[in-house]
Amino acid sequence: MKAGIVCGIVIVAAAVLIWQQHQVQVAAREENRALRQEVEALNVENARLSNQVSLAAAPVSPAANSPEREVLRLRNEVGALKRQLAEAARAQPRIQPTQQPATGSPPEQPDVFKEMAISKMNFAKGWVTASVLYAQQHGGQFPPDFESAAPFLPEAVNAQTNLTTAQFEITYKGAINELTNPQSIIVIREKEAWQTADGGWVKGYGFADGHSEIHKAVDGNFQPWEAQHLVGAAGQGQQGR
Repeated sequence: MKAGIVCGIVIVAAAVLIWQQHQVQVAAREENRALRQEVEALNVENARLSNQVSLAAAPVSPAANSPEREVLRLRNEVGALKRQLAEAARAQPRIQPTQQPATGSPPEQPDVFKEMAISKMNFAKGWVTASVLYAQQHGGQFPPDFESAAPFLPEAVNAQTNLTTAQFEITYKGAINELTNPQSIIVIREKEAWQTADGGWVKGYGFADGHSEIHKAVDGNFQPWEAQHLVGAAGQGQQGR
């Protein structure tokens, strides 16, 4: 009988041991599952943070038609315009004293018209450049007058003494991003036409994209051509000499 009791105790002890091992295994599996869930959650969070860092580091690209993109484009163009203006000023013909030959033939006369045309083109281009620089710091808006744009005027133009702003006028004072074809819109215009040697008439112009032109009207009537390149009220009425 004692042997039976001892045997029963052993069986119970073995059963308890087996049950305890089973509980340990169950607890271990639960702990492992909880750890895996934590690891997966950490991986998801790391991926999210990594994406945020990548987005923060990536350069922001303005919308195609946004004022910010237009200002960036104009800033790049202004740098190019300054270089072109400096090169044009250096390329401007200079009148050199000519010693009269011993044969008695008269000295070669300078091309006054060419010098005047280059000077007026440089002047108009310089003020367009100043207008664009002004707009960059004033919400994309062109200056209301020459005085407002004067602090941005390139030194090469500011040093000119043969031309003044009284000879020109601002024809566009709106926003840069409202112009869909700035290469065709006049923003600086010479007030009075001047006559060429062949009897025609010409005037100097500066356009919104930074380039300048000398336009010729044989009969002196600039209104039809100007009306195609002016915005709003500036394009109305007689614009001839």
